[in-house]
Amino acid sequence: MNETITSKPRTVRRAMQASLQVLILVLGVPLGILGGWYALAPSPARLAEQAAGGADSAALLELVQRAPHQQQAADVLHELLGQDSHALKALVGLASGHEAACLHLIYVARSQPAAFDKLSGVPMTYSLALALVRHMTPEGFSRLEQMAGTHADACFILGVACEKAYLGATPENGVYKIPDLERAAYWYDRARTMGSGMGTSHYGRLAYHFGLLCYAENAVDAVCWFREAAACNHAEAQCALGVCYASGEGVEKNLEKAVEWYCRSAEQGYVEAQYNLGLCYLHGEGVEADVAASAQWFRKAAEQEDAPAQYYLGYCFAEGKGVAQDWKNAASWFLQSASQNYTKAQLALAECYERGLGVAPDAATARYWRSRAAENSQITIPES
Repeated sequence: MNETITSKPRTVRRAMQASLQVLILVLGVPLGILGGWYALAPSPARLAEQAAGGADSAALLELVQRAPHQQQAADVLHELLGQDSHALKALVGLASGHEAACLHLIYVARSQPAAFDKLSGVPMTYSLALALVRHMTPEGFSRLEQMAGTHADACFILGVACEKAYLGATPENGVYKIPDLERAAYWYDRARTMGSGMGTSHYGRLAYHFGLLCYAENAVDAVCWFREAAACNHAEAQCALGVCYASGEGVEKNLEKAVEWYCRSAEQGYVEAQYNLGLCYLHGEGVEADVAASAQWFRKAAEQEDAPAQYYLGYCFAEGKGVAQDWKNAASWFLQSASQNYTKAQLALAECYERGLGVAPDAATARYWRSRAAENSQITIPES
């Protein structure tokens, strides 16, 4: 019995020893591989050599990813970016697609005032500006304001900061200050006057926004804002300015001016302007009537799924205005427009099914589309 009792601890010990050996074996292999990888990985200095001049973005990215965890990599990267503007530009290029690169770029801009000067030659984007202002220190904003007299990008970043309520924003009861859109417009305008494309674009966007806000109460002020935005090549504002000239709201009515602004907007692909221009050419308003040009502009807008333009393109095919008469095409465009609940197209399509124009006669389908139109309002098709 004693032998039996004393033999059990030996068995347990042997089992434990065997398990430990297996555990060591299992853990040892990956640890050995990992250790081998670290031994074979390029040194920070080697990565810096490869990344110099922005030549190897992959090496730069690896250096950036190591920096938070490896002091030597952080030191080498800090020196590289402080001395090599091309490497800094390469980091900016990586920032949009790699969070680590973006975060390090923010760190550089916060901790190295000189980095702002180097960034001035790098194409600025809204996302990069927003990332910067989200983490900007008061000292960083002060530095930007000092540079704003000569650096367009500094003005643009300040504009983003004002628009997003980061500039000077200190949380009070956990809430940041409200956006200062007028101040943002001021900085975007400053950037625009220095030749910043981003400044021009965002100043135009805010100017159009201001115009919409005051349009109902003060159309004259709205026109002033639309004109500011239109000068920045803002397509929606150009179309809005054309509408004001066509209606005489906020400005003396001038159909020729309306067509001029519709053209500028339509050439940028703005669908409402394309549709309006089609109407102008169809009816000869502000421009000599030209049904072929009318059909072309209606088609451009219709291909962007604009329901009124789809209806009028169908009308052109039905009447042979600017295109060869083709009832099948007419019915097809009426259907696309009617499916978007455009009443005129629903009535036109109903007539097609009643008379068998471009489609097989179908009284039930005709009744369906007339009922759909009745749910909206009774509008008759304009006479050709």
